[in-house]
Amino acid sequence: SMKKNLQIGRKIALAIVLLVTVTVVNAQTTAIATGNWNNAATWSAGIPDATDAVTINNGVTVTVNTAAECASIVINSGNTNSGITISSSNSLTVSGAITVNAPTSNNRNRTISVGSGTLSCASVSFANTTDNTRDINLTIGTGTVTVTGNFAMAGNANRNAVSFSGTGTLNLGGTFTGGTVNESTGTIRYTSASSQEIRDMDYNNLTFSGAGTKTLPGNIVVMGDVLVEAGTEVTFGADDIDMDDNGNHSITINGILNINGSGRLFQNGSGTKSMFIGSTGVLNITATTSLPSFDTYSFDAASTVHFGASGNQTIENSATYGNLTTSGSGTKTLESNGGTMTFAGTITIGNGTTLNSNNKTMNVGGGFINNGSFTRGTSTVVLNGSVEQELGGTTSTVFTSLTINNSSTTGVTLSNDCNVAGTLTLTDGVVNTDDSPGLLTMDAGASISGGSLAAHINGPLAKTGDTDFTFPVGDGARYRPISMSSLTSATGTSVVTARYILGNPRTAYGVAGTGPALTIKDISLCEYWDLNDGAESISAVIGLQY
Repeated sequence: SMKKNLQIGRKIALAIVLLVTVTVVNAQTTAIATGNWNNAATWSAGIPDATDAVTINNGVTVTVNTAAECASIVINSGNTNSGITISSSNSLTVSGAITVNAPTSNNRNRTISVGSGTLSCASVSFANTTDNTRDINLTIGTGTVTVTGNFAMAGNANRNAVSFSGTGTLNLGGTFTGGTVNESTGTIRYTSASSQEIRDMDYNNLTFSGAGTKTLPGNIVVMGDVLVEAGTEVTFGADDIDMDDNGNHSITINGILNINGSGRLFQNGSGTKSMFIGSTGVLNITATTSLPSFDTYSFDAASTVHFGASGNQTIENSATYGNLTTSGSGTKTLESNGGTMTFAGTITIGNGTTLNSNNKTMNVGGGFINNGSFTRGTSTVVLNGSVEQELGGTTSTVFTSLTINNSSTTGVTLSNDCNVAGTLTLTDGVVNTDDSPGLLTMDAGASISGGSLAAHINGPLAKTGDTDFTFPVGDGARYRPISMSSLTSATGTSVVTARYILGNPRTAYGVAGTGPALTIKDISLCEYWDLNDGAESISAVIGLQY
């Protein structure tokens, strides 16, 4: 009948629900006797595996003497000591939570001792012990504890504690609240892949890791080293990090460090304090301040220091920089102390900002990209890289003195127009130019030193003025200078452009020659020079070298 069929259907449905329920509930086992994890006599229902929810009874301490796994751990309350000890370099992996309940008698503790081993779990919760003689402790020697979620210690801060006795590491993926931390010689590492505010406390070693932006909860004191790992961003805001210890310590930036508000990075105490920026490191100084003051600096050539405040900033001479970038507004001025500053990477002047050379010699190993303004003064820019270097940006740049000393096979390339008002020194490396944009012009009164097969202009070179001049041109594989002297009909604003071309002049100009000057009969069908006065009808004595 229909009623009987419905009853049968309900029984089948109930059986399916019960079956599903059984498949998702973890097995449970309880530590009933003090002993080793891999000893069946320690447990009520056999040695736990990764699917088991573990309970540790009052008065029981379990020693992890193997690579142990379980789904969760609860340490029960009670009137005697209980806990977990990870021996030697063994490990305990808990896919879920570790929950530690409070002792119920005075002078009784709950302890998780990691030693030199490894403990990992999803979260940790310490109960409120309610009494000054009842403690819950996590102790770390040289081992590692990883909590991917929150670590919460309830109740009196003096009763729940994390204590380091060695150089161990505590990895934290969530919030870290309550209790107290005896940092000693250990490292606390914040690892969240999302935004994470670190704990307000004093640190020994402090490491920032994970893709999420890390922020400070207040002013932080660090007695050891600070590390910003690659792929991690740290933002100061209004808060400080004070590296305050009488010893040699460092901050290493392999990710991004933002000094963006009133917060600052300080160092105090005796000993040497050092700042390192790795190849992936970026130091953003967008507050109206300068480079943090340290005893020594070491910046990788691929690193970046960015001065991006809305206002004037000083770029200190105490460091050899990798890449230097500016943004925001105002003038970014090279520090007056010292005569030479070195930038192993590229200088990029941002739109709306001015880079003031402060009359220095600037050694540049990368490009010089001007999207803003460059105050040259009496400075000398030396392009001394070992890879191709670019002179470019959205703004054409005027250099007082420019030295080319590039050891690469590709030399220096202009992607926008540049002028030299003082001296162009050609020491090593070909300068690749082009019709504007990409033209190099020697201003009136400017001069050139050098010129050779290894160092010349490959492309057009312009000269302003009415004086004798030799154009050190070629095509990268040949050096073919051309000179002009005894100029007539030229003025101080006249511009003559020269270039050398390996090719048949008849292809470009026909058989008899063209142009405002008298026709010139070609004597070579293999190579020629193009000397252009812009239709000014200048007369000169021309000298060719080939």
